[in-house]
Amino acid sequence: MDEFNLLETNNNLVNYYFFSKLFTNQDISNILDISKKYNVIEGNVSGVIDYSYRKSKITWLPLNDETRFIYKRLVDLMKTANKNMWNFNITNLKDNIQITEYTEGDEPSHYDWHMDLGNNSTRKISVSIQLSDETDYDDCDLEFMIHRSIIKAPREKGTVIFFPSYITHRVTKIKKGKRLSLVCWFHGPSFV
Repeated sequence: MDEFNLLETNNNLVNYYFFSKLFTNQDISNILDISKKYNVIEGNVSGVIDYSYRKSKITWLPLNDETRFIYKRLVDLMKTANKNMWNFNITNLKDNIQITEYTEGDEPSHYDWHMDLGNNSTRKISVSIQLSDETDYDDCDLEFMIHRSIIKAPREKGTVIFFPSYITHRVTKIKKGKRLSLVCWFHGPSFV
């Protein structure tokens, strides 16, 4: 019956892909300088602020002449990651890039288990870029639930991590310091 098996298999559908230290210290410094021009707001989930679920500060970076180099680099990297891992039908990057800040305090920053699909089922690939040196903070790890195992993502500054938006993930509570990351989402037709 194998001759009638028309399905192609892909064993990478529940895995992530990363590029080590691809953004330099100068790139990151430029990104953070640009982010200072935009408003910082409370992290939320579909407009709801709930510190028991998510506590962070976020800044949205719109596409413009100053930020175009970030968007362009992420699109190019996504194409490579997608080709090597998932082969999803990706059509656009329609959300602005987000800078997320996690800090220590009485209510430590974190983001509990979630998927990036939300109300928008066209998100297919998520990306997270480590903007802080891994020695600048304790815990505050990006973790994936892959099958029944919790897998920690790489923490090296400048590392770019791509993953399917349907993978359950979290950022653990920060114990000390500050962690900055840049996140965005690539879209395509809904999974069917």
